[in-house]
Amino acid sequence: MRDALCAEYDAQALIEVIPNGTDVRVPMTWAKERLVFSAARFDDEAKNVRLLERAAPGFGWPVVVAGDGDGRADGNLTRLGRIDHTTVQSWMARASIYALPARYEPFGLSILEAAQLRCALVLGDIPTLREIWGAAALYVDPDDADALAAAVNALVCHDRLRQRMASAARHRAARYSARACASAYYRTYRSLLEGVHPGQHAQPLGAA
Repeated sequence: MRDALCAEYDAQALIEVIPNGTDVRVPMTWAKERLVFSAARFDDEAKNVRLLERAAPGFGWPVVVAGDGDGRADGNLTRLGRIDHTTVQSWMARASIYALPARYEPFGLSILEAAQLRCALVLGDIPTLREIWGAAALYVDPDDADALAAAVNALVCHDRLRQRMASAARHRAARYSARACASAYYRTYRSLLEGVHPGQHAQPLGAA
């Protein structure tokens, strides 16, 4: 996103990247179920849940999507409609796979929460998501329903791969805690008060 802003506004010296952060409470019960979950509005072209809808008939597991709709099931896909944040997280805690084949996503807090709740991730192959999640997710072309189905089914059919990707996502998510986010803001504000421009110390989001 910093690169996109720099290209658009020629403002590299004015930008420092501070990743979002959040924490979720791990549920007492930690049993994963054979389902794929996603959370986004169907009419949001950036989130691209329509691709999930197209690909769902080819998934080996049922798909549940929160965001809009009337709670009805359509073949292999169930629309929960709008539900509260706590209920979204409860579905994430149950789901084994979180899929969001986004076309555009500056960060993706829902992805972070799903990773913290040990979901294996299948995401749109876009620069921001690759930068944030690295090797801790599977990526698919946001225009390719067959590729999405293949990636999901690879996790469905291979327990070790699914468990490894879920663990990798949870481990990667640890760098995006609320504390880390708050600490980065604190350092930035302090450097401004001390007369040092924070952009002088900017590093790529995926830096070790």
